[in-house]
Amino acid sequence: MVSEGGCRIARPVSNSSLSAIKEMAMLSAAVPDVASLAWGLPSFPTPEHIRSAVTIALADDPDIGKYTLPNGLPALREQVAGHYFDRTGIEVDPQRNVFITAGNMQGLHSLFRAVIEPGDEIILT
Repeated sequence: MVSEGGCRIARPVSNSSLSAIKEMAMLSAAVPDVASLAWGLPSFPTPEHIRSAVTIALADDPDIGKYTLPNGLPALREQVAGHYFDRTGIEVDPQRNVFITAGNMQGLHSLFRAVIEPGDEIILT
């Protein structure tokens, strides 16, 4: 198949469309004060204390960029459990009750896979 500009484009590509996630991201970008839950597009800059901690961690640990265990770093899970306790007063077991994901989409997907059965109806607001 030949495009309007005269370039050859394979049929699967020329017949493709944007994914629903990309389309929603583009639509939401046009609306003021909408927080995107898409791929790493926070509505705020990375806080300085996080940038500093990352800089120090990169300098101190040559293995910092490697993949972690599937259930996340034990120290991170302990920090999350401690933060949760500080905010709620509820103790959680960091080894059994804290689940670290690579982002909100993976977290939501994992949550839904864990609690929703085929045929269940859900309402998101």
